[in-house]
Amino acid sequence: MNTVHVIGGGLAGLSAALSLAERGRRVVVYEAGPACGGRARSYHDRHLGCRLDNGNHLLLSANRTVFDYLDRIGARDRLMVPLAVSVLNTRPEQGSAALMGRVMRESMAKGGSACVPWFPREGLSESLVDPALARLGTLGAVVRTGARVTGLGMAGGLVDRLRLSGGEVALEGGDAVVLALPAQTVRDVAAEALPGLVVPDAFESILNLHYRAEVDGHLTGDLARARFAGVVGGLAEWVFVKPGILSVTVSAANHLSGEAPDAVAAAIWRELRAVVKPFLRPGAPPGALPEALPPHRVVREKRATFAATPAQERMRPECRTAVSNLVLAGDWTATGLPATIEGAMRSGVAAATVLSSPSGPPASGSRH
Repeated sequence: MNTVHVIGGGLAGLSAALSLAERGRRVVVYEAGPACGGRARSYHDRHLGCRLDNGNHLLLSANRTVFDYLDRIGARDRLMVPLAVSVLNTRPEQGSAALMGRVMRESMAKGGSACVPWFPREGLSESLVDPALARLGTLGAVVRTGARVTGLGMAGGLVDRLRLSGGEVALEGGDAVVLALPAQTVRDVAAEALPGLVVPDAFESILNLHYRAEVDGHLTGDLARARFAGVVGGLAEWVFVKPGILSVTVSAANHLSGEAPDAVAAAIWRELRAVVKPFLRPGAPPGALPEALPPHRVVREKRATFAATPAQERMRPECRTAVSNLVLAGDWTATGLPATIEGAMRSGVAAATVLSSPSGPPASGSRH
């Protein structure tokens, strides 16, 4: 049986691996880091003494690929039910109207049932990553963490080996490769296979702030029921209530790159108190929402997404490449959506579909 080598254990790679393994393909996933999940995973933060998501992600009921993925890994119950800047992660005056329109057509234009917000009941890894790894294990897939692929070797117009930091993996006849890495990393790794590959090269950051605050159990009203709130007119856009933690997301945060993290944390904490305080139950302990800045963690994703501008949209490559045993996956490929979880998972499904076609992926030029 031929093997598909999926390089990258983020959500695009996991989506591709799951789709391929369910179709009976032998799959090996290579993840450079110690854990899979990419930008949508959880970790233990020693400073705050609790488990954090490296970013906050809000899903909509219209995200059909995400919910299909959750059903296939048996994890829909791990989400709970409780937007232009947040959708594009690009300032509105610079963003692509076409990308925003696509999101609106797939959500708000379909009515309220398509716009129900969902987010993880526990954490991103517990909802999107761990169940997928368990499912891949039952399907016989192999997941190698700490395995950094640094390049692709070529022979006869095909990828014939993977170069890893600790050696090489030779491909057998009929093997294929899914490159599911960040855009700039793909360009470097595939330099020999796809010389001159054009990928998005402008990026926007996301700023996530996590504050130690024991407000859980002391809230009332809509915030107690929904467990998240939108912020209008502030630095923050979203506030998430989690056990022992208040988390805030600032999208399109390049404009804050020169600001001191603690100064930003203090300014947002004042906004946060103004949002949350009206929902505190009478008699809540003063320490639940202190006036002084509490212990906190600032997580800056410097290249969280490509800038969703018309110019960058034209630089997104198709899944198929000119190398017949090599396909691309990632939220930065030409999915028709902004850089979202839904887009990442669609790209993985598309890669699996191309490799599962009867004649394999037809040779075609990627965008140059």
